[in-house]
Amino acid sequence: YWAAGLALESFGWSKDKDEDGKYIPKEKRLAHAVLQRELVSRLEHEAYLKLLDASYRAHNTKKNEAATQGTDRHSLVEEWVKKRMAGEVENPHNDILPFVSWANIAVKRFLWSETHCYSKTHWVGGICDIGAELKDGTIAIIDVKSSKDAYPSMFFQCGGYDLLISENGGYDKDGNKTFTLEGKIGAHIIFPFGMKIPTAKVRYDVEKNREAFLAELTLYRQINNFNSIRS
Repeated sequence: YWAAGLALESFGWSKDKDEDGKYIPKEKRLAHAVLQRELVSRLEHEAYLKLLDASYRAHNTKKNEAATQGTDRHSLVEEWVKKRMAGEVENPHNDILPFVSWANIAVKRFLWSETHCYSKTHWVGGICDIGAELKDGTIAIIDVKSSKDAYPSMFFQCGGYDLLISENGGYDKDGNKTFTLEGKIGAHIIFPFGMKIPTAKVRYDVEKNREAFLAELTLYRQINNFNSIRS
C-alpha cells in the first residue's frame, strides 16, 4: 500500500487520514485530485512519460532518501555519544536534539558506542549502537532507528547484542577488546526518530528478547539448511 500510494501521488491520490489518524474530508481530497488531474492532462507526451517513470520509482527513491537520512542521524548520535564519553564539549546537531534531551534526563553515563561483538557459542557477530548506565543504575543497550515506532524485531535484535556482549564484551573494528561488561544488562531501548515526537521505548523483559533472538537465529539457519538441501 505504501509503494502504491507513492506511485499515485503525482496523479492526485492523497491519504484519507492525517498523521494523528483523523479522517481527512472527502471534499479536500477531491479538490486536490481534480487539480492534479488537470495539471497532468496538460503535460506534453515526453513529460508525461517522465512522470510515469518517476512514479514507478517513487517508492525506491523515498526508501533511499530515508536510508540516507537515517544513516546521517545515526552518525550524528554516534559522534555525540563518543564526545560525551571523552568528556568533550558537545554541540549537538538539531536533528538529534530529541535523543540528546532524553539522554540528559535518563542516562548517567555512556559505556560504549558502535562496539563490535560476537559469540562463539552461537557463532554470530554484530555491531551494537550504544550502551549506557541509566540514572537508576540499570545497564541498557540502546539502538537508534529511523522508524516511526519501536517494533518487536528491534527489541529481539537488542536481545542478540545482549547475548554477544554478555559473553565476550566489546571490541573495536580491528578486534582489540575495549571492555568487559561490568554487570548484567537489564534494559533494551529503541529510540525511533521517525515518531511524531521521538521518545525512547524501553523494555525490561530482556530475557524474552534474548530468547526471541535465538528463536529467530534457529529459524534462519533451518531455512537456509532446507534451501541448500533442496537445491
